[in-house]
Amino acid sequence: MAEHTCDVTIIGAGTAGLAAERAARKSGATTRLIDDKFAGTVCATVGCMPSKLLIAAANAAHGARRADVFGGLCQVIILRREQHRRHHHAVNSAV
Repeated sequence: MAEHTCDVTIIGAGTAGLAAERAARKSGATTRLIDDKFAGTVCATVGCMPSKLLIAAANAAHGARRADVFGGLCQVIILRREQHRRHHHAVNSAV
């Protein structure tokens, strides 16, 4: 097995791991980032971003439902939770 030398080793390339590795490099340290199968951060894949997208979609649907207040007509499509879950799982499995 090859030997690797560095000042700082970070295990896990999530949001905190990436920030820690960046801070260590900025301080002049040599770094090694270890993650056996990086598939994006929790925030990007299942946390903050998907939640914000769902909130944005709900706000858009709410606005569309109220289009008649301004004389508009809009058909709202309902998102089915099970279809969303299968799509989300398929996208994350492909990463």
